Amino acid sequence: MQKQVLELFPFTYARRTIACERHPNRNEDSILIDELTGLAAVFDGVGGSAAGEIASQTAARATQQGWKRILAQQQQGRKNHTPLDHCDNFDLCTVMQDLILEADEQVRTEGARRAGTDDLATTVALVAFCRHPNKKGYTMVYAHVGDSRVYLLREQD
Repeated sequence: MQKQVLELFPFTYARRTIACERHPNRNEDSILIDELTGLAAVFDGVGGSAAGEIASQTAARATQQGWKRILAQQQQGRKNHTPLDHCDNFDLCTVMQDLILEADEQVRTEGARRAGTDDLATTVALVAFCRHPNKKGYTMVYAHVGDSRVYLLREQD
């Protein structure tokens, strides 16, 4: 059973968030982890804006919805196919760019409507893992906007 779980989820995702000292009761971070499909993201609402927490929540929701929509399109006619399993015909770089652009659009429209202001922004660090069918190991594709970072920690590090 343990080996089967490791084969299904070959990565460990960790998360930690701490509210800013200037507003300890309002955390502007949102975290998205989808272990089954190999997607993870951190959204950090910009503190100088009026509604950083709304921006990060809106961007996280838009990214998750966009990811599910893109997966559904890619899975047409295939059973149990995810980018984590196969990325032979899946252009993750373009997908990442599209997800960020869609999230930005949602922050500017839905987020601004919810916040009652257009003074909202968020950073993002987004990663996706996939395996090529004829290669050993995984490919990690990442994208970021702003000062949010991506760290890859290996077992020996």
